[in-house]
Amino acid sequence: MQTNAELTKICSVSTGFDADRFVGIKMYNGKPQVHFPIGFQLSEQETEIREDICLLLKILKTFHYKEERNIRPDRREPGADDFPIFAYQRMVLRFLNDGNYTEFENLYENGVRGKINWSRTIKKCNPSYTNNGPVYTEFMVKRNRPLNNSLIAQIYDYCVYCSFVHIGWLYTNKSFRKPKIKFNKNLFKAVVLEKLSSTNTDRSKELFSDMLSIIESQRDEVFQQKDYMYGTFEFEYVWEKLIDGAFGIKEKSLYFPRSYWHIKGVQANRALEPDTIMIKGKNAYVLDGKYYKYGYTGSNSDLPNTSSIHKQITYGEYIDSNPGFSFEKIYNAFLLPGNLQKSQESHDKQMHYIGYAVSDWKQGDKLYEKIAGIMIDTKFLMSEYLSKDKLIKDLAEEIENNIN
Repeated sequence: MQTNAELTKICSVSTGFDADRFVGIKMYNGKPQVHFPIGFQLSEQETEIREDICLLLKILKTFHYKEERNIRPDRREPGADDFPIFAYQRMVLRFLNDGNYTEFENLYENGVRGKINWSRTIKKCNPSYTNNGPVYTEFMVKRNRPLNNSLIAQIYDYCVYCSFVHIGWLYTNKSFRKPKIKFNKNLFKAVVLEKLSSTNTDRSKELFSDMLSIIESQRDEVFQQKDYMYGTFEFEYVWEKLIDGAFGIKEKSLYFPRSYWHIKGVQANRALEPDTIMIKGKNAYVLDGKYYKYGYTGSNSDLPNTSSIHKQITYGEYIDSNPGFSFEKIYNAFLLPGNLQKSQESHDKQMHYIGYAVSDWKQGDKLYEKIAGIMIDTKFLMSEYLSKDKLIKDLAEEIENNIN
């Protein structure tokens, strides 16, 4: 297995500056580099670092921004679906746990041990006859014989090799031998699809589905694909989706302010779209996920600007003035990434109020005219984004306790 020092050496945390914006995995000359988002606290133990990397891959896969094609395997920008990262991981782990794939053929032979096939026994074996009828002393029993070097086993080897090329370094410092079989996408797909259609066990279905995903993703011989990138230079889109997934409602389009031109009829303009609308009880919260580097620099120049502040106030005004809504209170907040495990101010909290923003064209007498700045621990949010009820409760309290 990889040593702690080896995994630690290849990991770093992005600063957010132009030359250090990439988040994900880069493979260059066969050597991996792993770049984490702003505020991520790297673990120290080997197994925990591996879990950190797996968490990063999960977040990138779950929240990648398809429209921007920012998941970029092999520098060709084909989109995340062409890089089956989870299939690669499962293939490597499956091989490390189970070894080579072996297919068996059924044979029937004379014997006394094994599963008896009575139909074949009656046809092929001569019984002895007694007063109680025929008695068989020989039987046709079923044997399983391994088929060495079967076609499906060779295709399995090819898929394992592809997986080791792309992600094997995460689990072991050993390499997998190059398969002898030459890549033939149509043949490989036909063989695997036939196996997939004839299998009944979930484990086998997962195996053949993973093999099919790997085969589909290949354009040519994997032996030449040493360098690749899996990640994004625009993690802000992932951060926004992560925030929306953790805190937001699905029907947020109801809260989009809209405008119209009346020229030869009514022409709708594109609506203003807040990142996230959170509802808790009778209160509404307009949230804007800002993947800014304030958590790294501590500089006020790395906080949301006037344009962002103006839009947040507009969102709050729209909700407040719309007769279709009846919220008691409306709050506004920017959510920024940070490393609260190292912060001396957070007092062991995973969300920390850092201050608020106001405009000089508003009196500030409405709650939503004060936009709270909340720093959220990056690693915590990536790990716990599915714990929606607790996250909403904690965030609501952090905003209300400071803005009220």
